[in-house]
Amino acid sequence: MSVRARREAGFVIITITDDGPGIPEEHLKEVLLRGGRLDRSGGGAGLGLAIVGDVADVWGGRFNIRTKADGLEAEFAVPFS
Repeated sequence: MSVRARREAGFVIITITDDGPGIPEEHLKEVLLRGGRLDRSGGGAGLGLAIVGDVADVWGGRFNIRTKADGLEAEFAVPFS
């Protein structure tokens, strides 16, 4: 796992990547919804990613996740002045 932060075009962008299997493209939107979970074998309520997305929205930013060839990447961006 790696965590990077940078400033770009008035935003602070935090990018988290891991080398796991990622999330199938057809499920990416599902995991961003409240209660959206793909792995139901463990604990949790499926709120974490939805809350991160809500925080980004309230702050005028964005939150995206995508599967890459070498794992999953999550990007959280909020305005910075």
